[in-house]
Amino acid sequence: MVGFGALLYALHHPELFNASAALSAAFRTDEEVIDMPEDDYLKRYRKMMGELKNSESRITDFWNQNSIIFLVKQLKEDQKKLVHFYIDIGDDDFLYRGNSLLHTTMRDLNIPHEYRVRNGSHSWEYWRSALPDVLTFVSERNR
Repeated sequence: MVGFGALLYALHHPELFNASAALSAAFRTDEEVIDMPEDDYLKRYRKMMGELKNSESRITDFWNQNSIIFLVKQLKEDQKKLVHFYIDIGDDDFLYRGNSLLHTTMRDLNIPHEYRVRNGSHSWEYWRSALPDVLTFVSERNR
């Protein structure tokens, strides 16, 4: 959830951040949430969203206030270049759809970012291997 948090805070407060680095960011597309089996949905989102029964009602105003894709689409033109984004996802990571959609959306909206797909999965080994590049990216943005 750290990658998701890094993106969420930077999108809610782009004036406060120079860089945001997300490794294997834990977010799902709206379609993945709508299609998620009820048991999985309740296990993941019950505390936040409550006991919603109709899958179409899963995408609410509250959901959108915390949806990375929705927030990226809401960025004003003068905010698009405030934060330097770094997105890194393994080619075997189960969260690839949300991360790939984020890259495509940012590219379509001309939001500068770095996007990396490397060999690996959702694991500490993968994240450790990413740290040197992430730290270089962040330190270069803070000069």
